[in-house]
Amino acid sequence: MARDEFPGREEASEDGALNRSTTNCFKASSWAACKAKLKEISAQRSMIKARAGSRWVSELLYRGQSNAEWPLNTTLERQPGSMDYHALAHHLAIVRVKPHIETLTGKEWAVPDPTEFEDYLEKQRVFHRFDPRTYAYMAYLRHLGFPSPLLDWSRSPFIAAFFAFREAPEIPPDFCSLYGYLEAAGGGKGTASDKPHIRSMGPDVRTHRRHFLQQCEYTFCLIKERDVGYLNRPGIAGGHLV
Repeated sequence: MARDEFPGREEASEDGALNRSTTNCFKASSWAACKAKLKEISAQRSMIKARAGSRWVSELLYRGQSNAEWPLNTTLERQPGSMDYHALAHHLAIVRVKPHIETLTGKEWAVPDPTEFEDYLEKQRVFHRFDPRTYAYMAYLRHLGFPSPLLDWSRSPFIAAFFAFREAPEIPPDFCSLYGYLEAAGGGKGTASDKPHIRSMGPDVRTHRRHFLQQCEYTFCLIKERDVGYLNRPGIAGGHLV
């Protein structure tokens, strides 16, 4: 789409409600129209929360990309040959560079050793969360550009829009994109151990200052395969993408 538009196909449900479809796509012809749509989406989330009562409704997360043709891939998935990257292999990699990171930053990271992490993986039928110590370190590395299975989002649509529009290449793409993600809409989130599943990691972690400046949260998508363990998998599996 043109850089003064947002991507879209008219695939929303009849009433456009976020909790009726896994993916809703919209198009806006101007920034003013985009802000109106964002306001509408936020209002829909508020209605979902009101209906849900005591059931959990997650916060809306946003991600901006300057080319609408780019998939929602992590920095790890963009590396050649990394689509089937083992979660343990990535943990080994971040542990290997830890002495260098600690020396250069003056910070210390008490992450689990590889054996402890491997034992943890083997006990999981479905992987729900990284250990908080590992998560803090992974988020820090993510903001330094280290290839990561974490896909970064912001709780602010305006921060996401900044990243969508900040680049002005000589030959710009026809479209840029602004994604919104609602992981839980008051209902259960089913998954299976042999299917890719996406999980979010929240904001409350002590890590790089950019994490707070950009109001970050992260998602990861993994699948468990026999004799291999958890493999990195791209895409949205579960939740609501708008």
